[in-house]
Amino acid sequence: MPDKGIVYYTDNILKESFACVIRKILKLSAGAVPIVWVSQKPINEEPNIVVGKIGRNHKSICIQILEGLKSLSTDIVFLAEHDVIYHPSHFYFMPPREDIFYYNRNRYWLDSRTGQASTNSNCFGALSQLSSYRKLAEVHYEERLNAYNKGINVRKFHGTEPGKHKGNILTNYGIDEFFSEWPNIDIRHDKNFTKSDRFKGNYILVDTIPYWGRTKNRYEEFIDSLRGESVRSCNYGNKLRFDNNGIGYTE
Repeated sequence: MPDKGIVYYTDNILKESFACVIRKILKLSAGAVPIVWVSQKPINEEPNIVVGKIGRNHKSICIQILEGLKSLSTDIVFLAEHDVIYHPSHFYFMPPREDIFYYNRNRYWLDSRTGQASTNSNCFGALSQLSSYRKLAEVHYEERLNAYNKGINVRKFHGTEPGKHKGNILTNYGIDEFFSEWPNIDIRHDKNFTKSDRFKGNYILVDTIPYWGRTKNRYEEFIDSLRGESVRSCNYGNKLRFDNNGIGYTE
């Protein structure tokens, strides 16, 4: 049976004390699935690939993902971001085909200031929800990085998610969706790389996220309920505190 691995990437813009909690949850959800941690500054994880301060843009994301892909030896890869809470069922997925990128459609958004959650069944295809065969992803990101290095605005023609937008610069691959048993949570805060408002228009506002529970007006309590041993194992003490944007830190 094909084996699985995870590429986690971060630009280290979040407070490390908060990012550490999200990483601990990721490790619990991943179970025995190995994780490669790619960052711009050293983090207390192994193996940690530190690429240095290369900026915060689409090319830097490409570089970090590719570094992680090259260091993995597994057949299948999941991409993981520093502000997403992953449910274990996300990593149960097995891509049926080797030539298609798959995206988990079971995702909720969570406002870190208010605890307001939202969902949108029409919103499909985010890097944080991607799974595919690793070799396919590596070929794609090598091609994408080569285009960036030639000064081509890859995003204009192909967007940021592999296979989602068809253009004439990169090889066009197929995409499909999967739906994990329980949702992942994409935390929205003032430092998100993608600034789109996930709480208006076609987004359906909800007070409770399936499996995870009620979040509306209790973001701090919600995160606190998840931390358990996670924060203590980060060596930041037992009390999780929050700044005005809801991004956690400890004292």
